[in-house]
Amino acid sequence: VEEIMLGDVLLGGGRVLAKMRLAGDSEDLYRLGGATVSASHSVKRGGVWRHVKDTPEAQLIHGERTLYNFITEKHLIYVGNMTKSPQEVIVAADFLEAEEEEALCDLRLSQLSSIK
Repeated sequence: VEEIMLGDVLLGGGRVLAKMRLAGDSEDLYRLGGATVSASHSVKRGGVWRHVKDTPEAQLIHGERTLYNFITEKHLIYVGNMTKSPQEVIVAADFLEAEEEEALCDLRLSQLSSIK
C-alpha cells in the first residue's frame, strides 16, 4: 500500500486520484485479504456488498492504528493477488464509494451552511 502513488493504475479501479494516510483510532480495524481496513469500509464478498465488520473472514486487529485510503477513477480497489489466487481477491470500494450526485452535494452544502 505504501508503494502506491498518485497516477498509478490499479487493476479494476483505474488511476489513483488521491492517497490518504489516516489515523485509524476512531473505529475498529480489521485484517481482510492482507489489508488493514476500517469496520465500516464497504467490500464485496460472495456477490454482496457489506461492511467489513459484517464479513465473516475479517479479523479484528489490535495495535495497528494507521490506515491508507484511496480515491480511484472507478471507485474500486482489488485487494489480493489476481495471479496466484483470483478466487480470494476482495473487491473494496474506494474512499468515496461512488460518484457524488449533485443533490447530495447540495445537501452537504446546506448542512455546512447551518453550522454556526
